[in-house]
Amino acid sequence: MNRSLDFGDLVRPVVRFVSRSLRKSPKAGRRVANGTLLLTHAEVCDRHGTGALLGKIFASDPALIVWYSHNFFGENTTGLIAEHVRHPNSDLTTAKLRVAPLLKDLEIKRILCVPFYPDDILSAVAAAELTGAPLATYIMDDQNLFAAGIPDDLIRMLLARSAIRFAISEALRSGYQEKFGFPISIIPPTNSQSVFASIDLAAPNHHPPRGVMIGNVWSAEVVADLRNLIKNSGFVVDWFGNAGKPFVQLDPDELKAEGIILRGNVPEPELVRELRTFDYAIMPSAALNGNLEHDWLFRASLPSGTASYQAAAFKVLVHALTNPERATQIRRKAAALAPTFASESVADFIWRSMEVGRAVDDRYEQVFPRSLLHKIN
Repeated sequence: MNRSLDFGDLVRPVVRFVSRSLRKSPKAGRRVANGTLLLTHAEVCDRHGTGALLGKIFASDPALIVWYSHNFFGENTTGLIAEHVRHPNSDLTTAKLRVAPLLKDLEIKRILCVPFYPDDILSAVAAAELTGAPLATYIMDDQNLFAAGIPDDLIRMLLARSAIRFAISEALRSGYQEKFGFPISIIPPTNSQSVFASIDLAAPNHHPPRGVMIGNVWSAEVVADLRNLIKNSGFVVDWFGNAGKPFVQLDPDELKAEGIILRGNVPEPELVRELRTFDYAIMPSAALNGNLEHDWLFRASLPSGTASYQAAAFKVLVHALTNPERATQIRRKAAALAPTFASESVADFIWRSMEVGRAVDDRYEQVFPRSLLHKIN
């Protein structure tokens, strides 16, 4: 018969884990007042979308502490302190023992969890209960509705413990709200004001129009549709980003012969300069018929669905959108809306909303009216 575990049995492995974690972080052990604790699945850096977005949102926070559950990139570029925190099981009591030493000398005033793995939720709830700091949740990726990454009980625990909840899209907001019954507000993707175009930026007016494609495609079927569309239209389109990786491998020479030029990932300043030279943009996605490879990714991505175009109709649409008068109207309207998508104001919006338990204003609801989004989705 196994002997019963005493407190020392529980603490010793936790101490060993914390010692290793502290040695990895040269900034650890520093006393922090009025701290913000951010829980996310990977290092906060520009090498992935969530990291780039969070880095911009919290760029000006002088007391940011980052806990990430998976070390994918080998660098964390945002925050006063960064810790790699994993939980081998889904037990909250053990999670509290694991994170308690990491909270020493930290005055945590507010907590934001961006959940992707169970570890992120366990760290967030454990820290909230140990510190008494209010907790907010911001759902940026689905790991429950159409994927089995996080079980229902952990999602429910996180949403119940949170003083305010946000989602990055209407598809995620409505899905989690309907399933779990908690009110969820929306915060769309944002970016730094420095990259926004001025309202008087003229359209390039190329002949024929130059197109650019931005975004991820996770299905070989969707890639095939896009290739046929561009090839049959006769247009040439530059494609920035991962271009199907890691799920779809593409031959750059074959795509170039069909009118698609793979540009890969480039630094943001270069990307901004390049984007301003194109006449129109394509955001690839898919019809949600349930039959696509990696369909779960499309269902919760941005955008979550799109129309299917034939080459002739696509050409008519491109020429209509790039008509100089129409293009000027579109660009001016986009420039007028751009301040709503400034990342500089998001953190303040989250914390003020957390204080009152609801979105403090309707800046994002006005941009994304639910009636329109339900029609799109």
